[in-house]
Amino acid sequence: MANTLTQLVRTYGPLRLGLITLVIVDMLLRPVPGSNLELEGIAIVANLIAPVLAPILFMLLLLDFLMSLVYQSALPIFVSCPGPTCCWLSFSLPGGCRSSGR
Repeated sequence: MANTLTQLVRTYGPLRLGLITLVIVDMLLRPVPGSNLELEGIAIVANLIAPVLAPILFMLLLLDFLMSLVYQSALPIFVSCPGPTCCWLSFSLPGGCRSSGR
């Protein structure tokens, strides 16, 4: 278990894993639809802070995806993918892949 976790952190990196963890936690902390807005106590996290962080974290995910494509464009081609869906796989695959037409 510890070896797998260490390999996962080395493959994806601690910042990307932290970002994905924050996105998952933010999705779980969504406010209940139709509930009253509470501005005090611990309920402020789910009612005010989580909805504000959602678009920021979404933009950070897109920036991470874009920067991974920029980083991969400087690397030699290891895997050639025939379709345009290959670029979308680079976010989920640690090694990424590049189209041979670029």
